[in-house]
Amino acid sequence: MGEDVDSRSAAMKLAILIALALAPALGVKFQGALREKRTECKIFAMWDYHAGKVPFFIQKDLESWALHSHGRCGSPVLINDTNIAEYIPDLPEEYFRLPDHGSRSDVIRYALIYHHGGIYMDTDILVLRDLNEVLDKVADDYDLISYAQKKSCKSFSSNFLAARKGSAYMKEVWEAQKKAMTSHCESHDDRDTKVCCPANPKHKCHVHWGAIGEMVSHPVFDKFAAANPSMKKHCFAEEEGESFAPEGMGTVLFTKRKLQDALPFFTSIKTKKPMDRLAYHLFNAQGFQREYAGGAIFDSALFVGALYRKSLGNASAPPKGPADDGPAEYCASEGENCPCSGRVFFGRKFDNDKDGDKLDLSEMVLQQYRMMEVNGDIACTTSGFMGDPQINRPKQCLCQARTQSSRVEGCTGSPVV
Repeated sequence: MGEDVDSRSAAMKLAILIALALAPALGVKFQGALREKRTECKIFAMWDYHAGKVPFFIQKDLESWALHSHGRCGSPVLINDTNIAEYIPDLPEEYFRLPDHGSRSDVIRYALIYHHGGIYMDTDILVLRDLNEVLDKVADDYDLISYAQKKSCKSFSSNFLAARKGSAYMKEVWEAQKKAMTSHCESHDDRDTKVCCPANPKHKCHVHWGAIGEMVSHPVFDKFAAANPSMKKHCFAEEEGESFAPEGMGTVLFTKRKLQDALPFFTSIKTKKPMDRLAYHLFNAQGFQREYAGGAIFDSALFVGALYRKSLGNASAPPKGPADDGPAEYCASEGENCPCSGRVFFGRKFDNDKDGDKLDLSEMVLQQYRMMEVNGDIACTTSGFMGDPQINRPKQCLCQARTQSSRVEGCTGSPVV
């Protein structure tokens, strides 16, 4: 337990350093004329990453928040168990018994906005345009700002939420969530109970997926909006080409990744303004991090790369990639032995799930892969590389022959993800 606390504490220290570094690094101004326009708000996110293991794309997402909010809400406030009680004074103890990151983040987003006002974003949201459009509505006492299919906000998405401090709607959601957590059930075996926190404080709560998030907030919204027809709300709607999850986005992220394939696809399904949204949800829960490793998010040939470049421009530079150290040759398919003196890269073989063109090194490392420094043969297998970077996909090994400049001392036999 102490080790977990230490790990969370180290992760939070890293998060604070990232947050503090964002504004000056991006040239964000917090004084002078801007202070006169400052909104009473913060930008919040759930932060459960271990120190040294923050995905590159998430670091860049946070940079996009700071860049496009211009300091009106300060640096992002990153929340986990080490500091949550400071921001949510009426947090019930049952919160700490919720079973996973998803259920905990489903709870805190509404409470944080109710108590403080501002914006809550999941860390897999990339911002492309000025957030003043949202922040001005927060300052104008809106009770809900999000995105949805329709302008009505019915079935809005909770991965982006904003509202005024003290929002009556956010308060009702938070009260309903607290009631769900503190209305104790008999046992975890009661599967008819969507949220089940036993009275015994030593037992974990059982929560169905989404049961304490949108399965609470959506019914509350329907009742609240019906009872308050003048409710101030705004949803960036797909029907107007504004949703942060454009129609067909899942297909583009994971199948039609190249820009030259993505744009005709969007046109074919009549998606409006696919590259001109205020923000984009990147669906990390569905495998974004696996598909876009490291500098892939800045590859101009990819739809995602075009978005990151449009968002951050010269404010951020892509890191050096493995292919910059020289070419690599095909040496084995999965299950075969790869003879190599140098670096062996183990990853996706084709440009789709089953066949197609073989990927070269520069293309393969755009997705999750593993690498070993070897001097001889290595089995091109998941056991040989101590993990599977591309589950259920054909894989290959590529050998990047060792040169004096590329030799990595002490790395033999150590997998690099």
